[in-house]
Amino acid sequence: AADGRQATATLAVVRTWKMVSAGQDAICGITLDDRAWCWGQNSSGQLGNGSMTDATAPSLVTGGALWLGVHVGKHSACGTTTDGRALCWGSYNKQSFTGVAMSPAAIDQAPALASIRAGVYAGCGLTGAGAAWCWGRDTYGGLGDGNTGAVTTHAVPVSGSLAWQTVQPHGLDVT
Repeated sequence: AADGRQATATLAVVRTWKMVSAGQDAICGITLDDRAWCWGQNSSGQLGNGSMTDATAPSLVTGGALWLGVHVGKHSACGTTTDGRALCWGSYNKQSFTGVAMSPAAIDQAPALASIRAGVYAGCGLTGAGAAWCWGRDTYGGLGDGNTGAVTTHAVPVSGSLAWQTVQPHGLDVT
């Protein structure tokens, strides 16, 4: 102030979102500058901010990646980066593919993915050519690779020579 007293002000942060994905108890979105932000419950690290503390306002996902897309599952989130990486964080009901990751962790052997989905026990993504790749729990053959029973920590191609348009691993419904 002009009379020498200090003035304080509260500034609201306004973000413009490219996309937003709402999961069971958390939400993530990507802003116009390709940064990922998450908020909500964080009991499994599903906000990707390096902690397990809930956030009532958007919290920046750690690691500095630039994001194309992000999808929130039950206790996890996955995203694709502008440099072609598939990254996930959180856990799948403690049946995790990477352990409980409080920050984004790469999905090993995943090709460059155009889209990605986080489910309850698994994750899947599609390449630009329509090839489907999945990882996580494979109890009933849900990863589509012809095997059952394992938890994979790396991406496996879905069997067959089909070109997929969408993939949703919540029940591992691939269409």
